[in-house]
Amino acid sequence: MGRGRGRPGCAPRGEMATNLRFRHIEAFRGVMISGTITGAAAMLNVTQPAVSHLVHEMEDMLGLPLFDRRSGRIVATANAERLYAEIERCFLGLDHINDFCARLRASVVQTIMVAAVPVVSLALLPQVIRAYHRRFAEHHFSVQSRITEDVIAWVTSQKVDIGFAVRKSKVPGVHAEPIGSFSALCAVPLDHPLAVRDVVTVHDLADQPFITMARSEGVRPAVEQVLAEHGVMPRLLVECPMVAAACAMVDAGVGLTLVDPFAAHFARHGRIAFRRFEPAVPIVFEAYWLESRKPTFPCDRVMELVKAEVDAVMRFFAEDVGAAGRPRT
Repeated sequence: MGRGRGRPGCAPRGEMATNLRFRHIEAFRGVMISGTITGAAAMLNVTQPAVSHLVHEMEDMLGLPLFDRRSGRIVATANAERLYAEIERCFLGLDHINDFCARLRASVVQTIMVAAVPVVSLALLPQVIRAYHRRFAEHHFSVQSRITEDVIAWVTSQKVDIGFAVRKSKVPGVHAEPIGSFSALCAVPLDHPLAVRDVVTVHDLADQPFITMARSEGVRPAVEQVLAEHGVMPRLLVECPMVAAACAMVDAGVGLTLVDPFAAHFARHGRIAFRRFEPAVPIVFEAYWLESRKPTFPCDRVMELVKAEVDAVMRFFAEDVGAAGRPRT
């Protein structure tokens, strides 16, 4: 694979000899999902040579290599990964259309489309949706977990009705309504010496085993800024793509991390002590929707329930030492 560049008849970079057809996309997507030509052929119920031919033809049309062979394995190039991400967005839209058609047949018309960062999807939306169904109606919810940038992009492109994410710079045409302003909490294994403290300071983290999160979770840039300002360097042992995974690492005794109260509330039954952290690391979550588009769902009811759940989380942490305090352990 990966032989499209420089082959006779290959379209010059930046140009395409013709448009891709759906069978090219299917073959490419099959290889990306299964990781092999054989797997893609089985998925599509065609022969292996047919899949290989379609992928090579696609590379020629694009003028870009999509796969490399390494030690007998097919490895996607960076361009292939970017293309696959865009294709998946399109397939996701097709899946939603098919699901909507099924609900039409069942006379269940209204769907509330939601995009949220993972911690909100895990720790906030389940309670909100349960309360919505109990109090108002059994509308169908579609929840997609995405990084903050994608949440806002999906709102602007009208792929979702409402989004929930960490505060970002103002986006023209997008209404941003704060749902909670927090200070990060330090998550400490229960048997760690710092667990007996009411407050953990930035200097306490020096040379401590530390679990960092992907930037997509929104907390990491603020944490890195505080550490840099105070010249503190913990021992970075693990990077987790999701805050829930970071809490699981703390629960297992791997190390410490800083989390928002949503994550702390979600992991409150584990073997973790959550302590106030100083200096404060501010975290603001917001709800997003288009200013120019009249909501097709009862947005005010959803926001009422969201804010009520946020208040419940904060009351849980306010029992002992204030708004960013510690939960029962």
